[in-house]
Amino acid sequence: MKRFRLVNLVKEVLMFNRTFLFCVCFTILLGQEYSYFFYDDNLVVPDNNALQASTGMTIEAWVRPTFTGTIDDFVGITHYLTLNGPTEESGFSLMYFDGAWRFIVSVGTGQNDIFGNNGLALWPSIDLAVDEWNHIAGTYDEASTEASIYKNGILQETFTTVGGNVNWDYINTDLLFGKGVDNGAVERFFNGNIDEIRLWDVARDGDEIIADLYSPLQGNEANLIGYWNFDEDTTDAIINDVTSNNNDATLTQVDGYWDTDVFTEFQCEDYV
Repeated sequence: MKRFRLVNLVKEVLMFNRTFLFCVCFTILLGQEYSYFFYDDNLVVPDNNALQASTGMTIEAWVRPTFTGTIDDFVGITHYLTLNGPTEESGFSLMYFDGAWRFIVSVGTGQNDIFGNNGLALWPSIDLAVDEWNHIAGTYDEASTEASIYKNGILQETFTTVGGNVNWDYINTDLLFGKGVDNGAVERFFNGNIDEIRLWDVARDGDEIIADLYSPLQGNEANLIGYWNFDEDTTDAIINDVTSNNNDATLTQVDGYWDTDVFTEFQCEDYV
């Protein structure tokens, strides 16, 4: 558990029949001390079966994009996706495509051509404001065949897939944070802060996402298969996986930096 602090304290005094109501609003930093600011660099988690969810999955992260101008397609927040052609596709990605941030996942036999015929633009999407912290989560549930995307715990869009388990037959990449790779193997880097990346082997719903949106995890929660909280020694190039799977991430092309700008929760309380 990291430091806690209260900032931006605002007090307003209202009087109703000689009763004073104090409305105290503040932002609270819940257990977070650092994020990482990505700029033409990325984190690499080696390919591992323990990271490959099957009948359901959730990938989530806190992000603060800082792009100026046009964002390239395939810029990745988290990227564990192979696109080798219409019949060889595997994995998932939270990435930018066709004007929005999308959750994309290969399901079934891997031969469903999620890329072709403008396929990537069909996947659920959200907008993310520049220089603002937002939470993004992508889920897939084999039972419903639905892929969904959430912003700050609120469902934004759902896409009905062809169904089946998440496909890993053709995966030929590591799990990447802060970078995507297009179908021509060109690297597309994320610019901005990323924090609190969590990977689950179950499709979480909005209530479950919101329940611990602002709270750090212990690392032993049910169905949690990867957790990178970025609360490291800032001289270290390793971001630990807090789960027992120990799939640590390594910084490459270190052009970014550790940052104390982290996400916060806005709260108000009334006192009489």
